[in-house]
Amino acid sequence: LREPANDNTLNDELTAEAAQPVTPPKPRYITKQVKVRRGDNMGVIFQRIGLSTTDLHLIDQLEGSDPLRMLQPGQELTFKLTENGELHSLYYPHSLEQALKVSRKEEAFVARNVKIALDTREQVSKGEIRSSFWGAAVDVGMTEDQIMDLAAIFGWDIDFAQDLQPGDSFRVVYEDKFRDDERVASGDILAAEFVNQGTAYRAVLNEDGNYYTPEGKAMRKSFLRAPVNFKYISSN
Repeated sequence: LREPANDNTLNDELTAEAAQPVTPPKPRYITKQVKVRRGDNMGVIFQRIGLSTTDLHLIDQLEGSDPLRMLQPGQELTFKLTENGELHSLYYPHSLEQALKVSRKEEAFVARNVKIALDTREQVSKGEIRSSFWGAAVDVGMTEDQIMDLAAIFGWDIDFAQDLQPGDSFRVVYEDKFRDDERVASGDILAAEFVNQGTAYRAVLNEDGNYYTPEGKAMRKSFLRAPVNFKYISSN
């Protein structure tokens, strides 16, 4: 039979239990995402989601809070609230790679700019001209800037206003920048090929920022075949 524990053993067990650290529960927050509407300012948004005007005044006085005075329709702010509805923090991506984060610190707030990490991905687009170069490029997902860049690269060899024919084709390797799996910007064209009336022209981006043929000859010539003009490119 097991002998009953003596008083010393019981006291030791109770003391050991009392010495165990008690981990406080993690605070729970409510996240609210607010899309900026036309005519919105921080006062309107704070009122819309029921936040304190005192907190708004404190934030407005913070050094570095200027971006909050330049809200644009369509932008998003993320608010974290306590279970009591008080503001814990707000996050505002005000440019492509910069965001403002405001956090509560005791009875005040602190603001700091944080860098947004963008994911750069290599993409490939290829298309064939049927009715227009512009339409073919848009159909394969290229942006206006990319289309104009492609025309500028090959504009030393091809007159994009006169030379293009149905059946001409192109293939482009370029970079896109993503934030949270959403494309937010396009990077450089890394390499491209344009087949015009049966002749293939190829270009590769070099470390010096210029484009060269695979054989090392500069794409840039002494004379441009024709001005690379948005009006002409978009209508061809």
